[in-house]
Amino acid sequence: MANIQRTLSVHFYTRGFKGITHDEIIKELEKQIDLESVKSIQLTEKSCVVTLSDIDAKERLVQCDITIKNRTVKFIEVDNTITNITIKDLPYELNDCYLATQMLQYGKVVPGSVQRGYIRGKNIENGSRYIQIINCAPTIPNKTTFGRYDVRMFADNGRTECIHCKQRNHPSYACKDKPDHSKRCYNCSEIGHFARDCLNESKCSFCKKSGHVRNDCAYFKHHTMITSYGNYASKILEGREAQENDKNESQSINPLVTTNHLQTPNTYYTKSKGTNVMLGASNSLRVG
Repeated sequence: MANIQRTLSVHFYTRGFKGITHDEIIKELEKQIDLESVKSIQLTEKSCVVTLSDIDAKERLVQCDITIKNRTVKFIEVDNTITNITIKDLPYELNDCYLATQMLQYGKVVPGSVQRGYIRGKNIENGSRYIQIINCAPTIPNKTTFGRYDVRMFADNGRTECIHCKQRNHPSYACKDKPDHSKRCYNCSEIGHFARDCLNESKCSFCKKSGHVRNDCAYFKHHTMITSYGNYASKILEGREAQENDKNESQSINPLVTTNHLQTPNTYYTKSKGTNVMLGASNSLRVG
């Protein structure tokens, strides 16, 4: 008897319906079939399951649509479990037929089930697509490609693996192994600890190489220069390199020359001792 009831049961998802009642469903059912063939109407949190005693009544409900709260719904056989899949990152211009064709690799696409998501209260799409699959594959990948487009997919019925622990009995946001993103180390850029607790003291957070920290990273200094000085960064770098080269050459020729001309009072009188000193205009006026 249990097998007969399962075979003659159909359902539709009640997501998005608020306050749906048995009377509303009965009113629509009697427009399509004889109510004498209805054995049970069960309203759960996710679906409405109608069990029938007549195979003809079942086939009639599967083939037709009914209207509940001004929305058209379609009955599906309970034996054919439907998997709802959300697809993100597809370009707006990509048509729904192409999406449905790509999803055939995961199961049978319910005709007309492709829907586009909209921003709440606006007639503007948010980039999400929704599709229903019958007899879906056991596992739906989190990330895949449709042609040259990279997409993300999320499925119910335990079809999508958790990105943290790879299990399928819970969504990623509810995973107990999910890293704490509120803790980010500014030394190594890893998640889960602060810089004061970092064990990667010699790992640069900018170039990801070991042996130095970010403040000593040549790539970070160059990046900072480009960010700070924009189009003039290359000229400034060339000027600094030329100045550094001149400094090194002058020190190699005369190691007594110092770059800090006001280091000691004796520096002003080094000319009488046979040492050449370069002074700026303001310093020259100050020392006469």
